[in-house]
This record gives sequence, structure tokens and C-alpha cells, in this order.
Amino acid sequence: MKFLMPCSAIVLAGTISSSVIAAGYVQNSNIQKKVFEKVGGGTCEIQTRIFDGSGSETRIYSDPNSSANCKTESFFAVKTETTHTISSKEYAGDVTEYSPGLRIIIDDMEIGDTWSDDTQYIVNGSVQSTIDYSYEVEPAEPFSLDGQTFPNCVIVNMMVNSAEYANLWLCEDVGLVQYVDHSQSETWELQELVDD
Repeated sequence: MKFLMPCSAIVLAGTISSSVIAAGYVQNSNIQKKVFEKVGGGTCEIQTRIFDGSGSETRIYSDPNSSANCKTESFFAVKTETTHTISSKEYAGDVTEYSPGLRIIIDDMEIGDTWSDDTQYIVNGSVQSTIDYSYEVEPAEPFSLDGQTFPNCVIVNMMVNSAEYANLWLCEDVGLVQYVDHSQSETWELQELVDD
């Protein structure tokens, strides 16, 4: 795969200020699967995301040198044509709910927008903590995959309790194409996109 410049993002909604109108960064409902690869390799370097079209997403982490999966997580999101909000996650038998949901993509999201949310983490019905999320949308270069270029992209910079947490590249109609997870010191890039 050849990448010009990654472009995907995760965005949460809240207090908004804006300047330049951006496109719709919600992933098209016809996308069935995305495969990401961890830059620099290592163990569990392949992440396959499978979408059912109703907001459910399964993430399978695997090692290409092993037949066993490293871990599997399930997410549920509420999506519209212009918004994407993660409401819960299931991993290792625990269910984590987000209240309010993690608003990844907000209505009329534009370059220069900023917002913040205080989100409760509720694990198996018990409130564990409240975390302050803040976001800022920046422009990004077009993203290319298998000879196809996605021209309209943004980066969403995500802070958690005032510390840098993630940088997410989103492209119009494709959604997430690359992200940096600062908590794990990992960068993941889209390698494959399957639609119907």
C-alpha cells in the first residue's frame, strides 16, 4: 500500500468554534471491513475492524506470525449521516459504557472546531471515573490507498485530562484512515478497505 499522507480522525462533540467548512467524515455504511497495520511492526500488529452497518464494530488484533488472535473488542456506536458517537465497549467480559457517549464526529464539523466533554466511564454498571475529553480539528493532506486518493481529510487531536491522547485522521465518507495512540506509543495505518 502507498500512503501520501494519512487522513482519519476521531472526534467528540461539545463546545464548538469554527472557521472552514469540512466534509462529512462519517464512514459510509457500505464499508464492511478495514484492516490497519501498526507502523514499525511488533506483536499483534494487524487490526481488523468488521462493521455490521447498524453501529456495531468488532476489532480483532492479530499477529501475522501466529494463528491465534491477540484480543477482540466490540464497540457500539450511534451514527447518523453527520455524527458518530461511541456509546459502549465490550472487552474480556467487561462492558464499559460512556455517558455521555464519546462523540467522535460532530454535526457540521469544520477545520478549526474545538469542543470538550466530561465523560463518565461506567464499567459493568458501576461509575469508575469522569474524564475530560477535548478536541481540535486541523487540516490534513489527502490520503491514498491502492491508487485511490481521498482528497478531503482532517486530523482530530484528542486530549484526555489535558494530556495528549490521540491524533486521528478522517477522510470524507471513509472515516478513520490513520491514528496515533499516544497512550500506547503506537501509529496505525489503513492497509485495506472492503465495501459491498
